Amino acid sequence: MINRFLISLSIYFFSVGAALLSAADDRGIYPAPSACIAPTAATGHAFYVDPSVGSMANRGSTEAPWSTLSAVIRAGLFVNGTIRAGDTVYLRSGDHGSIGLSGSNFDFITIAADSGATPVISSVNITGSKWIIRDLTIESPGSTLVNIRPNASNNIIVGNHILSQPDVRAWTRTDWQNHSSLAVSINGQCTTILNNNIENIRWGILANADHALIQGNTINNIGDDGMQVTASDIIIRGNRLTNFHDIGDGNHADMIQAFTLSNRVYHDITIDGNIGINQTDPNLPFPNADTQGITEFDGRWNNYSVINNVVVTNHWHGISIYGATNATLINNTVFGDHPSRVPWIGVFASKTGALPVNNIVRNNLAGSYRYPSTGFTQDHNVVASNPAATVVKFDTANYAFDLRPKAGSPAIGAGAMTGAPAADITGSAREPPIDAGAYAYKKGDAGRRDIIPPPAAAGRASSTALSARDTMRSNSSQSASLSATTLAASSVPSCTPPKYSTCGYPDASNTGVPPDIALTSRQTDDGCLVVSNDNTVIDALHVTGCIDVEANNVTIQNSRVTATTGIWWAIKYGATKPNATGLKILHVTVESIPGQGPAADGGYPYGISTQGTGSLEVGYSNISGFKDGIDVAQGYIHDNWIHDLAKYADAHTQGIYVWAAPSGGSLLIKHNTITDIILDSTAAIFMKEGLGIHDVTIQDNWLAGGSYTLYGGGADTTNIQVLDNRFSTEITPKGGQYGSISYWSSTRTGNLWRNNAWVNGPRAGQPIAPAY
Repeated sequence: MINRFLISLSIYFFSVGAALLSAADDRGIYPAPSACIAPTAATGHAFYVDPSVGSMANRGSTEAPWSTLSAVIRAGLFVNGTIRAGDTVYLRSGDHGSIGLSGSNFDFITIAADSGATPVISSVNITGSKWIIRDLTIESPGSTLVNIRPNASNNIIVGNHILSQPDVRAWTRTDWQNHSSLAVSINGQCTTILNNNIENIRWGILANADHALIQGNTINNIGDDGMQVTASDIIIRGNRLTNFHDIGDGNHADMIQAFTLSNRVYHDITIDGNIGINQTDPNLPFPNADTQGITEFDGRWNNYSVINNVVVTNHWHGISIYGATNATLINNTVFGDHPSRVPWIGVFASKTGALPVNNIVRNNLAGSYRYPSTGFTQDHNVVASNPAATVVKFDTANYAFDLRPKAGSPAIGAGAMTGAPAADITGSAREPPIDAGAYAYKKGDAGRRDIIPPPAAAGRASSTALSARDTMRSNSSQSASLSATTLAASSVPSCTPPKYSTCGYPDASNTGVPPDIALTSRQTDDGCLVVSNDNTVIDALHVTGCIDVEANNVTIQNSRVTATTGIWWAIKYGATKPNATGLKILHVTVESIPGQGPAADGGYPYGISTQGTGSLEVGYSNISGFKDGIDVAQGYIHDNWIHDLAKYADAHTQGIYVWAAPSGGSLLIKHNTITDIILDSTAAIFMKEGLGIHDVTIQDNWLAGGSYTLYGGGADTTNIQVLDNRFSTEITPKGGQYGSISYWSSTRTGNLWRNNAWVNGPRAGQPIAPAY
């Protein structure tokens, strides 16, 4: 049955001109943000578009191409079955117009420049999913050049030349205000912006939606902000931002700025290995005298990492983070190019007065530092009042900079191992003794090139900008201490259930099947839809019955699974193939039909049940109506809403049941909303005692209900970390019927309980002490 189903999804009706893609046409393997979908090699057909000689009466082959991309879209070739998931459309030189791309593709469709061609489009507007835009010139004055709309997801913009117009040397300030464009606006989740050459623009990249990877881009000649962040799970890595203009619009420019005026808590921001230089062109017509560096002034932020960055600017705010929780500022280099302004690296109380919590400032190299009264740890930071005596080159007269430490620099060997990234900004391994700043010192560096190379070719960033580096967070005992009796009240979000999203947690508005997905129904009667082929993707399906996954690297996404009469589980995994691994369940609604389950009282046992040893990822899913929401041993459970658990005769109920020790792996349970409203139930999260459970991290979850809200696994656990969770009194005044935490062993190796607090009720803001 499953084979017929999968075949029916992949029937193609091709024009006779379509050519099969060869190995040489491989679209490449591009990185994707966490919990998002990365493309594999192109497997479909190739089509060709040529504005000079093409015609829409042609077949779209290399010998008989279509005319323009905008004409292809108007003809409906992306929606009538001619161009399908997995295909590539190659554009030849010429003007292809403005394009809009919609539709939720089963696999990625690539639109790319043909070999040696320079196709031009005026703008890209994406409302669909799984589109790759590669190696194009995207050019138009006074517009938004690439717009990823709110309902879009899993899209990749790679290797393009994005600009308002090629030559802006004659522009006045008024021209800049009227004709400079916004390069990239990210309003849809799971977006990758990779290796683009962006220039002559007003704003660079605005990350307004969660789960974005912005990597390896060069942005030059900027009228306002280089990048803005107003979302969660954002990685900004290996980018270069240079030459900021004062265009007379009253805006203060920022290289990378995060802000929000809402009450939502944004989280998991990584700013790693970027270079920001206010001015490298001595002939800049309107140089900006007030460009701020890497900043976060407004809003509420958690897990904010600023690592291995270089900032050269003329404003006091070199790197400034206000009122954040769990911020790390490690191994950055910040200097000023104005004699009367010395930029600082600093952490501050928020504008509303909330002090930072658990901020770490370490191994930095800067002219100045600023700290609040409490809420931080700082060590091994070097004050360098004379940059020219500290680094290889610091020539403000000619705007030439090489910020690698020179021989004898106070940065050499001045850092600490704890929390230092494994590699420096160039990707070179850091070896003890650790140096302060973004660059690791290597003898003989003075004869090498400057850190600011010539602009890269369109869509091709320098190799130093592309070095992959893991962000490391310190688990050192030097971490900032919390008050023994209370947390800062503003560090704890305030929400009215069930509208948890108003302070950044999952609920009905941001989990489950996205509202724009049209589902195809599939009834499994009294059996399951069995998946036995590796790498299967189930997308946009409504399964009534259950799904049984017995294969590797299966993805279930944008779907609904409704358990019905007699069904024991909505999704089971590894029952007959216990070593199956790699299952991903993303944006899925998992539910039951009340009263039709196999229990005597009509209850259902399991929503998602791992029955083997494989790793499981469940993200952005809405799970309700079962005694257990998720049964899991290892993997990544994140951004889910698990709620309205159903009573099952004489059985425990729990939102997440950790039923076994990870087999050679680990388990991360992060940023979920889990509420267990049943009287005499077990827990929101239950780790069973006596199993030797180890290597589990439970972080930044909203938890309520159960007999005890969290069961800690007992006296034989190791490496269990419970961090930054918010316990709610919305179900009972004690969190659970009898309390918030039980069976926690604080004496076992690696167990850590930190920064867990009440989120509401009379003790809102107070820390929760663990108990056995």
